[in-house]
Amino acid sequence: MFEKEELNIKILKCLDRSWQPKVTAISKSKDLTSMIIASLFGKFREHKLEMNKLNVQDVRIYGLKREGG
Repeated sequence: MFEKEELNIKILKCLDRSWQPKVTAISKSKDLTSMIIASLFGKFREHKLEMNKLNVQDVRIYGLKREGG
């Protein structure tokens, strides 16, 4: 069985490069030894929702549609 920190690090390393800014922020600001997986995935969900919100605003303001959005 993995320890919390080891499992969290494995999850963070599995993400593609587009998530790198969020991975860096989580790694620097959170104690990965005590963070539960549900909290980690909650942070990812928050980030995804925020990115979707920004994409919608871009479309409304600039008439743009981002790739992969």
